[in-house]
Amino acid sequence: MYLSPPQSPYMRPKADTPSWSSAPSGIARVRCKRSEYAWLDAHEYALAHGRADIILTTETKGDADAKLLQRTPSWYSAAGGAVWKKRPFQLAYQPTCIFRGEAIAALDQHDITWDIPFSSYDNQNIMAFISADLAITAVLEGTNNPDWDEIPAEAGLPPLPNYGIFMYVAEGSHNMLAKELARIIRLMMAKIAH
Repeated sequence: MYLSPPQSPYMRPKADTPSWSSAPSGIARVRCKRSEYAWLDAHEYALAHGRADIILTTETKGDADAKLLQRTPSWYSAAGGAVWKKRPFQLAYQPTCIFRGEAIAALDQHDITWDIPFSSYDNQNIMAFISADLAITAVLEGTNNPDWDEIPAEAGLPPLPNYGIFMYVAEGSHNMLAKELARIIRLMMAKIAH
């Protein structure tokens, strides 16, 4: 089965539109939900129109001032597993995962066969499928499930491009909770980076 990834380099996940019209002062608007693809300026629109106070993104290039962490995605499979030895490579991803398209493109570019036997919008299902040694995946180094191992170089999997985690904060935000949350996120990400 061949599933083509999004082809446009100008696409990336966007934050969902909040379901409220306005939030009371002192409440940070934070919402985590499955993302969909949108044009590059989606986060700018959400911040400028008060639909979000903070947006976290994973992207190859973003605003240098917004960068929190830079990492290279690595290939992972179940600890002690053998699915990575199987051909075609069995992949498991959420349909909207930004690494799905990169992984497929890299495999195709190197003429490496692959299949996606399982896909779900629920990340817990994807993690369970990989942990059961039924598929491999690529995620940012350090964000992998603790019961996964990095796949050894002998597997011949291609390298993937560097990605960064970026945080955009609404300018002029008078919301102290949002500013404090942004400060805590920066501190936590600094610890992860070292």
